[in-house]
Amino acid sequence: MPKKVLAVAASRRKRNPAANPADTGEAKSRDADLKDPSLYLNRELSLLAFQRRVLEEAEDVRNPLLERVKFVSILGSNLDEFFMVRVAGLEAQMEAGLMEVGPDGMTPRAQLIAIRREVKKLMNDAHRCLETLMPALQKQEIFVHDYAQLSDAQIKRASKYFDETIFPVLTPLAFDPGRPFPHISNLSLNLAVLIRDRERKERFARVNVPDSLPQLVVLNDPDRTAG
Repeated sequence: MPKKVLAVAASRRKRNPAANPADTGEAKSRDADLKDPSLYLNRELSLLAFQRRVLEEAEDVRNPLLERVKFVSILGSNLDEFFMVRVAGLEAQMEAGLMEVGPDGMTPRAQLIAIRREVKKLMNDAHRCLETLMPALQKQEIFVHDYAQLSDAQIKRASKYFDETIFPVLTPLAFDPGRPFPHISNLSLNLAVLIRDRERKERFARVNVPDSLPQLVVLNDPDRTAG
């Protein structure tokens, strides 16, 4: 190539540094401050962003109906673990007086505030999604009823199920000044009840519902019309 052409090409590169993207990227990388918080994602908020993706699967009408319901359930389970592990860890830092700032520039308190804001939005959207799924389930003759909505035949079956399956495994644990408050494990279902002994004295007690029992019971009623 003639020397004149080479000289012109070199002159153009000098006037336009962006002509070589690789060189430009290296220059920007050298100039970047790796301590800049804007370069980093908070790991707790990033995990909540993943939970948003789970909810989006529940909202996607292209997915099968029961799969969408399952994604809502997965979201609830994931958030339970998130609060037990991640949020509990941040609260422990707060109680210990640790206010160290991470690479993202957020203190434990700032993270808790941001988490509350994001979880509130996430749960509101999840409830709206579930409200759209329930009518769709009913169209497929799948109904989720409260006790007050049951027919007489369903109430009879529910009472029989309680007497034969649930009541025998329930053990009330009373407590008073002589008995400490019983341990309540994570994610367990417990009832606070008043019981009366043979002398008609009332005692406050806690009843744990075993995890082995289902949260939903099938009560078919062929005499009941859909809806």
